[in-house]
Amino acid sequence: MTVSFYDGKPVLVKVPERIVYEVTETIMASGSGSSDSKQVAYKPATLDCGAVVSVPEFINVGDKIYVDIMEQKYISRVR
Repeated sequence: MTVSFYDGKPVLVKVPERIVYEVTETIMASGSGSSDSKQVAYKPATLDCGAVVSVPEFINVGDKIYVDIMEQKYISRVR
């Protein structure tokens, strides 16, 4: 986060577009998709901040993920 000041007073606060969170709780993948399916199935995941977002089935507890804080959506897994 960055804060711009003018005459000692904050005039602009800029927050990052994405933040890293750790998955603390999620359900097991259902495995219901066929192997030739190109659609990604999603499941709910609770993050270390308490928020719940939809994540792809391959995400597990302990994984770190990027979340778009404006949209409150999963972006990708942290590598």
